Amino acid sequence: SLNTALLWLRVQWMGVAFVPAAYLHFSDTLLRSTGSLSRRRRWAVVVAYLASALFFLVGLFTDTLIERAVTVAWGTHFIARPLYAVFTAYFLAVIAGSTWNLWRARRRCLTRTARRRMTYLFGAFIPAVIGAVPYLLVTFFLDRLPSTVLVLFPIAGNAGIAIMAVVMAYSVAYHGVLAPDRVVKQSLIQYLLRGPFLAICLVGMILIVPRLGRLFGLQVDKVLIVGMVFIIVVLQVLLDRLKPYLDRLVYQHDQEEIGWLEEIDQRLITTSDLEQLLENTLAAICEALRVHTGFIVAPNGEGAEFLVRASCGSQEAIAAFLASHELPALIATAAAAAPGPEPPAMVHQNGYWLVPLRSEARQAPLGFLCIESTPDSRFTPEHRRLIYVLVTNLELALEDMQLQRRVFTALQHIGPEIELVQQWSRQLKYASPESLQQLETNPIFTPDFQRLVKEALAHYWGGPKLTRSPLLNLEVVKAAVQGNRTPVQALRAVMSQAVEALRPEGERDRTSTAWLLYDLLTLKFLRGKRVREAALELAVSESDFYRKERAAIEEVAKILEAMEREKLALQEVKREA
Repeated sequence: SLNTALLWLRVQWMGVAFVPAAYLHFSDTLLRSTGSLSRRRRWAVVVAYLASALFFLVGLFTDTLIERAVTVAWGTHFIARPLYAVFTAYFLAVIAGSTWNLWRARRRCLTRTARRRMTYLFGAFIPAVIGAVPYLLVTFFLDRLPSTVLVLFPIAGNAGIAIMAVVMAYSVAYHGVLAPDRVVKQSLIQYLLRGPFLAICLVGMILIVPRLGRLFGLQVDKVLIVGMVFIIVVLQVLLDRLKPYLDRLVYQHDQEEIGWLEEIDQRLITTSDLEQLLENTLAAICEALRVHTGFIVAPNGEGAEFLVRASCGSQEAIAAFLASHELPALIATAAAAAPGPEPPAMVHQNGYWLVPLRSEARQAPLGFLCIESTPDSRFTPEHRRLIYVLVTNLELALEDMQLQRRVFTALQHIGPEIELVQQWSRQLKYASPESLQQLETNPIFTPDFQRLVKEALAHYWGGPKLTRSPLLNLEVVKAAVQGNRTPVQALRAVMSQAVEALRPEGERDRTSTAWLLYDLLTLKFLRGKRVREAALELAVSESDFYRKERAAIEEVAKILEAMEREKLALQEVKREA
């Protein structure tokens, strides 16, 4: 209908009106990312948005720019008025300025990688602008061009804009992100395939199926529903099948390493996986031997101590057996079991059989399997082979868990360094003297920032680690130096503010982890209590207190970093204003 067409024409007109301002804003942002700041350019962007809004309102409420919509054989369109030539001149002038800004941004890129990506962006920028020209100029030639050409103009323009938008998204996706380039590239490809590509397939089916249904006399609604479900399901399976081939395109030089990284998710054994494996193994052994009670002793999740990880049968009998024997003594007894004529090694202990669990080197004990010994129980060669196979699998799983625990610990230690390297990589792509100086002097960009926070908290009420702390170079600390306040007092005030930011809302809850971290920081650092006194008041052990302390200091460091980044962002805005 004419009303529906008029609605979409107005939406289209809003897009056309704001294209120049959006392009100018985009080009200015790219130029600023290379370190070129200009107050005049920022004002030019504001003026462009105001001019676009003015043209949009004039075209919407008056007939001086575009006239009422009319319907012809090939569609519905507005009629250009004399003021439309002014808008066309404005459009072309602003686009020319945007193109010049983008060219300057490319020239300011110093590295080959940055210049290559900016070239992609510049090459996509121009066709995308040309794609908007048919909407701009076709109004002047409505009476001179055949209807076929008038229909092909928007189709060609839309297709070109869609393709160039993907290229521009690829070029811009790397700006301002901490993730490696391979992660950005893979995420973009996955999004394009599972988002726009899937949507295009569905829209194509919605347009094609009704025509085929009428041609072959089918029920369109049923065929359309089945077809849409088919495309959604099959396309997901197809994309999963194609993923290895797509990864080869993305990771041309690191295929072996990426292959191992992708397999980690399937090879890792979580704590829940290990618990399930222990329970299933114990149940299989007890069922094969026709016994009711058994349990497995293995290291806990942190690997610090041994405890019962899986059990079946009478819990009272297990508790009574463990109460009559020291767990370390049982582990030593099981580890000292001499191998018999057939594996595995076993030792009898007060009505139970102990089967040791050892590492591959057969040196470090991993715990033991304990199963009930009954008068009717007999260990046939088949039973011993079954126990040996299952125990060997348990030993491999427990040893893998210990190895994974060491890997995770190492990753936790190098995590801040990896993030720092990525931050440096992002800052150095379009390096400027100001950004380099910031990286050199600001403590949040150093790998030992968390250690500096811990030392400053430890000397909160005085000491060289506070008075000489590099944290005094934080911009948020410099801003806090007011009146008679010294830099040390300002640092103390900022750190107190960071601790207070951890205070949870609502009433105090001793069982809440958030309240525990806040109270720990307050008692030990702000009030200066000893560890034993603070742990006693918090009702936690000293070992647990130290673990919670590390977590609390990490949270304070995150808050300080967030405060500093917010301050740096405000300073950048002020410099650009």
